[in-house]
Amino acid sequence: MTTRLKRLEVEGFRGFALAQGIDLDADVVLVRGDNGTGKTSLVDSFLWLFCGELEHLKERVRGLRLTEDVVTSRFKPGGARVSLTLDVAGCEQVFTRTGDMRSTHLIAEGGDTAHVEGAQAEAQLAAAFGIVDASDLKRAVTTWGLLRQDAVRTALDETGGALHQRVSGLIGLERVSAFASATTQASNSLIRERTAARTSREQADKRQKEAVQRRDAASHAAGSPADAATMIGDGLSRIKSRLAPFATLVAPESVELATIAPLDEAVRAVSRDIDSLIQQKAAVARFPDQAEQLLSAAEQAAGDAERAAAESTARAPALVQLASAAIDLLGDACPVCEQPIEAAAVRAHLRDVLDSSRAVAEDVQRSQDALVTARSDLAGIRGVLAERSAAEGGLEEARKLLSTTLAEVADRIRLRDDFAGDGLAALGEALSNAATSLRELSRTVSHASGAEVSRLSDEATEASQAAETARKQVEEIEKRCARAKVLERAAHAAAEEILHDALERLRPSFAEVFDRLTPNPAFTELLARQDVVRNRNQIVPMVRDQERGIDANPLLVFSEGQLNVVALSYFLGMALNAREAALPFLLLDDPLQALDVVAILSFSDLCRQVRSSRQLLLTTHDRRFADVLVRKLSPRDSDQTLIVHDFEGWTRNGPVIRSERPVVLPVMRLLHRKAS
Repeated sequence: MTTRLKRLEVEGFRGFALAQGIDLDADVVLVRGDNGTGKTSLVDSFLWLFCGELEHLKERVRGLRLTEDVVTSRFKPGGARVSLTLDVAGCEQVFTRTGDMRSTHLIAEGGDTAHVEGAQAEAQLAAAFGIVDASDLKRAVTTWGLLRQDAVRTALDETGGALHQRVSGLIGLERVSAFASATTQASNSLIRERTAARTSREQADKRQKEAVQRRDAASHAAGSPADAATMIGDGLSRIKSRLAPFATLVAPESVELATIAPLDEAVRAVSRDIDSLIQQKAAVARFPDQAEQLLSAAEQAAGDAERAAAESTARAPALVQLASAAIDLLGDACPVCEQPIEAAAVRAHLRDVLDSSRAVAEDVQRSQDALVTARSDLAGIRGVLAERSAAEGGLEEARKLLSTTLAEVADRIRLRDDFAGDGLAALGEALSNAATSLRELSRTVSHASGAEVSRLSDEATEASQAAETARKQVEEIEKRCARAKVLERAAHAAAEEILHDALERLRPSFAEVFDRLTPNPAFTELLARQDVVRNRNQIVPMVRDQERGIDANPLLVFSEGQLNVVALSYFLGMALNAREAALPFLLLDDPLQALDVVAILSFSDLCRQVRSSRQLLLTTHDRRFADVLVRKLSPRDSDQTLIVHDFEGWTRNGPVIRSERPVVLPVMRLLHRKAS
């Protein structure tokens, strides 16, 4: 498949604010212009269209707050647009990417489908260059299709890692490297698993050793059954003696270890119920005995307050109404009995009654307050009586539960009295002490009898089985680790061998470019060797003095300009050997920086050779070198083409571009005239 770049349109992208079209339909496209005129923005537009991102710009501000969009022009907000027209086997296809730093969208028009978007458009863009996967196209563009100005030295400066990545992408080593990395991860995981298994085995061995020691100690200290019976009998006698003032402990004549457990259970049950009874008695004791008398008094007080409040409330309005009506009816005679009266004195008295209504109102308020207080006191006393009743119910339940328990354990323990009052606490303490003594006796007899030995023997057997299982697990993981390590070494050895062969195949291409540019009079051969540092694969650049047989790292012996030649040699050598993964174009962003005139002439001759197999796009800021390239790359035959885009300046609208197509130089005609 033959694919050719024909035209690029850029709008709202970085240095391009207004839409501009750039003709690419030539074997060589040369862009010349001073720094800051928009050349880098042009190169970035290609990178953004193919990859959908500008990762190198994000790297510049890594660690800082990203407040500006690295894609969109500051002078035309609203998003960027880059459109690339391709000639794919004689059919035009147009790919347009829009968006900003956070999101992009690709549209494809032409070709087999009239209009597709998104993932389908990404796939169609890759297919236009004969690449199946869109991610492979991005890798191809950044590896051997486009060399940015700020990335000319990256392959050398990043301690060999970037150069290894480029060569891996060139020869398809990624899958082998990924497999080798996977084997390393698996091996490391098994090593961690082995470490954990070894720790578990050590812990199991320690538990086994301790279990065996306990078993052996118990076996050594164990006595005969007769000794155990004597120990049980003596212990029970002491417990019975201490418990005698409070209860009788009933035990069978033939005592053994199994005798202790039922006695302990019975003593614990009675002790538990007595503790509950003590708590319920304490709950009842919190309430006063005269609570009924207090309730009666509170009810009487509440009734009296209610009556007083009713009377004061009823009386106050009647007095006021009567006095007010009488004042209006007053004359020289009483309006009721018609007897002569002193109207002035009576009127004064009635006014005093009206004035006293305030005192009556206050008396009403006091009566109401007294009623509220009396009712509150009554409610409180009733609540206390309810709580006391509940406590008394709990006490009765505790007594019933104790009686039931005593009936159930009568064949093992009997109380001497009900122990009302303070004696109940002494009984509870005695039972608790007896239960503790029974537990201690059980442990003592168990340790001194065969039962404990049997239990410890079972424990030692289980610990031995666990230790054996742990040992087998460690052995199995050891075998897996060994196999994984063998596979890891084989995978890395295969990757190293493949890379070694690839470097041998690439050596002539590196040397061809390097020989043409001849940056150093002593170190005239460019090589590359592989290395592994801290489990990371690297390719280390190397130059050789063939006459003296001396090798050196160019990073240490070359100047800046010479190092640019080394980086350019590696890049072009890989690009020209990409074979089936090759792109039909090479885009070099200012590759001539820090080169001398001789190197420029050699580079121009190299470009003439490259353009026969690749569409070549070059940018440069040095106009003298640009003039040399124009003269060297101007067409000599009708099938050769060159476009020169002069970036003459930059405004807020974008670059100021002047374009021209140099005509075919009449080489044969000049030779003919000279011959004549």
